[in-house]
Amino acid sequence: MEQSDLEEYYVVRWEDFSGTAVVPHKWIVTESKQIKLFERYNIEMHGLIKRGKIILKGTKQNCEMHLNRLASPLHAGSRKPSEALSSPNSREPSPFRDQIKHIDNINDEKVDALLSQCLRLLTLNGRRENVAGKEEHNVSCDGCKLPKFTRDRYKCLQCDNYNLCAHCFENRKETKSHLTGHAVAHYKYPNELFGREFKNDEVTMENLKRIYQNDIHENVTCNGCLKVSFKGLRFKCDMCPDYDLCPRCVYDCVTNVDHKSNHAMIAMSNEVIPKISQEDIVLGEELGQ
Repeated sequence: MEQSDLEEYYVVRWEDFSGTAVVPHKWIVTESKQIKLFERYNIEMHGLIKRGKIILKGTKQNCEMHLNRLASPLHAGSRKPSEALSSPNSREPSPFRDQIKHIDNINDEKVDALLSQCLRLLTLNGRRENVAGKEEHNVSCDGCKLPKFTRDRYKCLQCDNYNLCAHCFENRKETKSHLTGHAVAHYKYPNELFGREFKNDEVTMENLKRIYQNDIHENVTCNGCLKVSFKGLRFKCDMCPDYDLCPRCVYDCVTNVDHKSNHAMIAMSNEVIPKISQEDIVLGEELGQ
């Protein structure tokens, strides 16, 4: 058995909307031995670092098999889902398949079809954002000087009118007085933040703190002062998994053994909760048929 058959692999959806990829565990930059699904990690590839979200894990063959399904319809010709998703002579063990095999009355064909549909849904949102992301932000990137860039925009809340494109932000660009540990506002679409429209000069630390001062982040613990369900803006570390700070701890630049002062903090509001559209979860045909 080859080493690649034993090594754990992952399907990653890139945050810069450049698509998805299958990567080995050793490419993921983390001190933890356990990689969590749906968490974001830095991936080191051929000397470059990209950031993405882990959406599936398994062997290399399993990950490539399900990723390849995205490029074709659910039913390719007259083949059954199990024939399209695996070799007709063998079925390689899959950690993510085994996790749902305990469900009553579900066979391998239904498992394969369900995994394929789930992967489609997970990547669908990225594809839609990629199309919408072609709208231009009416600012220049202060890192690479790119004028009116598309896709993600990061505005520093501690510098005066300082903006970075997704590439410069992910590569931790520092220019002028801007440091990578500064708190930032993350725009997905031009002039839209936390689900509402803002003018450029309205997005400042003080203004956002005032607008969202009554936000209550239920059951969320500040990793700095350990206060539960704190009020105001929530700042999430872009490097540490599940690390949040309240406004006061961000202002005090609280750190610990894992969270360092050069880790970017992204402002969040509880007004924006990711949802899956009903259109995405209604299947046109019974799984496995």
